[in-house]
Amino acid sequence: MKRRLIKAVSDKAQVISYWLTTEASDDEIIKLAMYECSPYYDEFMVNVYYPMDELDEILQSTSPTDVILMTKRGDIDVTDDYFAIPDGNGNLYSYSESAVVDDIRNRLDDLAEVIVEHADEFDLPQEIEDIINGEEG
Repeated sequence: MKRRLIKAVSDKAQVISYWLTTEASDDEIIKLAMYECSPYYDEFMVNVYYPMDELDEILQSTSPTDVILMTKRGDIDVTDDYFAIPDGNGNLYSYSESAVVDDIRNRLDDLAEVIVEHADEFDLPQEIEDIINGEEG
């Protein structure tokens, strides 16, 4: 198999974005965006999503009255997979896994740039490691 060297950071990001678009599973997308790249989340995402099973932990210091207001003004269903507080007013909203993946997929170019810039900090799939290291199959 002939390989070509990928040098430019922008070229690597484009190839990673293409791989994420065409080859990555939803689980890989979520793992990369929400866990591996979480320290840089604000560089590529608008909403910060949390797994629903972390709701109690994240809201533990919030007063019961504030929690009621957050749910009354928001739109939350605790049977959904994820939640966010996206509107700056502290309102809670819930999202299915597919909605979160769709939102992340709409930002794959930005995610790919974060991956290239901070690759040494992440546990990446081998395919992305190969791209980072300058090889494309």
